[in-house]
Amino acid sequence: MSIKTKNEIELFKKSLFITMKTHSNIERKLKNTKITNTSQLQEIITKSLKEENIDDYAFKPIIGYNRKIPDLHYYHNNDKLPSDCLILVDIGYKYKGYCSDVTRCYNIDNTIKKNIYTFSQNIQNYVYSIVRPGMTFSDIEDGYLNEYIKNLVNLEILTDDTYTADIKNKIRTLFQPHSIGHSIHKVVHEPMSYNAKLKPNMIITIEPGIYFSDTIEQDLDTLNVSYNKKVLQDYKQYGGSRMEDMFLITKTGCSKINP
Repeated sequence: MSIKTKNEIELFKKSLFITMKTHSNIERKLKNTKITNTSQLQEIITKSLKEENIDDYAFKPIIGYNRKIPDLHYYHNNDKLPSDCLILVDIGYKYKGYCSDVTRCYNIDNTIKKNIYTFSQNIQNYVYSIVRPGMTFSDIEDGYLNEYIKNLVNLEILTDDTYTADIKNKIRTLFQPHSIGHSIHKVVHEPMSYNAKLKPNMIITIEPGIYFSDTIEQDLDTLNVSYNKKVLQDYKQYGGSRMEDMFLITKTGCSKINP
């Protein structure tokens, strides 16, 4: 993980500005136009690549929906969309070598979808509130574990949170099979050690998610975890959600650098 200069931070902000502008265009298009295929969303993403003064994608765009969302790197961006779907878009651009990486979900038009996405927002807000210089990514993972489980209870998926730390960690891994974030630089996943201490002017992502795999019920049964099968099925139809933003480590905590 590298410490960024003031000039580098400004280049990150420019990259982010273009990424957030593209997300805004996607949101507006979904509200004002009937989108029937993921290729229509891909066209918006590609348009920014062509029109803005940027180098390239930071990574291949990911557009998932419903049961495709648990596939964390779903790249088949030419699919017909169901009439009732939750859409996940994970995109980033590279500006003068510096990467951005932001994930949003769209078509949040009923309570079940809202609950799923609010879960990711709540976890991101909590993680943002605890990150401090001197922490390691291992510290962060430990620090939000109980909050993650508590929010699964709030969703009424789990019926209680009285489990050992080991079981809680296994539950979280079932619902979120990726880390809480990563360092970012001229490659979107900057090489990092989970035991390296965060320092001011480092830039990281915070990207909590919740995913409902095909085997989630069997996996929970294997752990002997008590859960609400009907509620889980209601959520499972929409696949899951993720919310990802970029944060600058400061002297006292961290701040979101999205414009």
